[in-house]
Amino acid sequence: MIGWRNIIYTCLTSNQTLDESHLLDLAKFLQNMAISTQRLLEANVDLCVFCRNNNEPKEIYTSHKVKDRFGRVTCPILRKFTCPLCGATKDRAHTIRYCPKLLITNHNRNGNCSGGPTCPMIEAGLLEPIQFSTPN
Repeated sequence: MIGWRNIIYTCLTSNQTLDESHLLDLAKFLQNMAISTQRLLEANVDLCVFCRNNNEPKEIYTSHKVKDRFGRVTCPILRKFTCPLCGATKDRAHTIRYCPKLLITNHNRNGNCSGGPTCPMIEAGLLEPIQFSTPN
């Protein structure tokens, strides 16, 4: 991790400016600090992680949770989504990342997929199969 305190102190005391790469690194660092600070402030707040991660306004993502205590999806945005892999929607809606079909690792239909989490995504037309050649 870059010692920002020393870098900034050196720049201030020697009347130097940060070069472009340091400015970009500093901007990224400050952005990460702002996100971390916001999440600490929200630690005890009921919120919808799905909406927050999709950059919805605070008024939206703090107005509901992703699921209720019974595991049913309550997020109005996620409820409208239909998983292209398994067709789940509404109470059981989820993104591709959380699709139960991705847990299938030994799937091998017609020899087209060798298994693994990407196999259902290829079959659903969401990923293009890539042929890898090994060097001779």
